[in-house]
Amino acid sequence: MLTEIFQSLQEEIESFFGSKKVNPKKIRIRLGNDKRMNAKTTIRMEVVRFGMDFQNSNLVQGTLSDKIYYAFTFFITIDGRDYEQTLEYIEIAAAFFEKKPFHQLKILEKEYECGISPLETPFSDINQFWIAQQRKHQPVLFYQARVSEV
Repeated sequence: MLTEIFQSLQEEIESFFGSKKVNPKKIRIRLGNDKRMNAKTTIRMEVVRFGMDFQNSNLVQGTLSDKIYYAFTFFITIDGRDYEQTLEYIEIAAAFFEKKPFHQLKILEKEYECGISPLETPFSDINQFWIAQQRKHQPVLFYQARVSEV
């Protein structure tokens, strides 16, 4: 199901970038890590943490629901050669999630809602993130998401 969620987000983000007059031939949205640089600017989305969300699922303590709740954290970063363009694209990506924090999707005849909110991240964690990525520091957005069956 996580793959379908990210593919749906990828399609919506591509559409949003198109509505902002960004030439789709100049960018590509990549799910996962791709260290190859090419002429296109790459918008990279990756999961950092995945797990069930029982603590925040608004359930009465000690009961289980027939609805499945997932929680995951992901990041978005822009891999490009032009820093000013990178800033513009990261701003567009942030605007996408600000304008559309809830996403509806249908997978195998079931409907799900994905609520996405920004994750406040201390600078020390961002620094560790880039050390682990073995890449130079650049703008990055961290988000947390909850998926529930409708």
